[in-house]
Amino acid sequence: MRIRFKWLPLTLSGLTDYPLQASAGYGTRMLDHAYLIHSVYGPQVQPFRLALSQNQVWRFLDMPDPLVLELFLIQYCALGVAMTEPVEGWIRRAGERCQELGYAHVAAFLLSHAKEEKDHHLSFIDDTRDLVNQWNAKHDRQLNAERLLGQPLTDGVLNYRALHEASISSDAPYCQLAIEFEIERLSITYGAAAMTKIARVLGPEALKGLRFLENRVKEGIRHTSVIECQLNQLLHDVPIALSGLTQTGRMALKAYGEYLSDCLTVASEEAIKNR
Repeated sequence: MRIRFKWLPLTLSGLTDYPLQASAGYGTRMLDHAYLIHSVYGPQVQPFRLALSQNQVWRFLDMPDPLVLELFLIQYCALGVAMTEPVEGWIRRAGERCQELGYAHVAAFLLSHAKEEKDHHLSFIDDTRDLVNQWNAKHDRQLNAERLLGQPLTDGVLNYRALHEASISSDAPYCQLAIEFEIERLSITYGAAAMTKIARVLGPEALKGLRFLENRVKEGIRHTSVIECQLNQLLHDVPIALSGLTQTGRMALKAYGEYLSDCLTVASEEAIKNR
């Protein structure tokens, strides 16, 4: 069966083959190594990881305008609430769909993992308020944290949310693993370096308003390793899942890159008003 995510924007829409039920012998044993992640999955996603590494945000962080950087961090947190508030529900619903389709091992993991993601968005809300307070203490033009938290969602945020919904409602809800894996990897590959650059430009005080990011960096290796193990086992048990997993991983990276670019665009426009 071939499924097109018609409700996604054209840039995220794709045609993928998905198995409609779990294969015989699914989940009978766990593998000790993530060799399938590195040998068959990784190479197909790597071009999109490299594309994200060229995102304008990373170039900006190398030599940032301090004013724009402050506003970027505020937008990153404020818009990030809509990126994280539904996460617990997304993972839980994906687990329930996996149960329906016979992917019991993935279902059990997702349902357990969903509980770990509960209320993580609250850190983003607190960070937004703290960063706005820092801004207001230094600048004449005052910002309103509640107004920022209620601003319209950007295309990147909407695309990211649509991808989750499309994955859950498809016949391959286990693709939630690919989204989780690629986004968790970012905390390892970029998070710590970003925090170092931010502290260098704005001072360590700025990091007090980045508790969400700091926590993801601290927990990134553990979370990524656990999800990697689950993803590797799925690829072993259901080889046909590779196509859907790689496509979903690619789209997750693309949408997340759009979200970061949106934050920088909005921040740059706002900075003009403060010159």
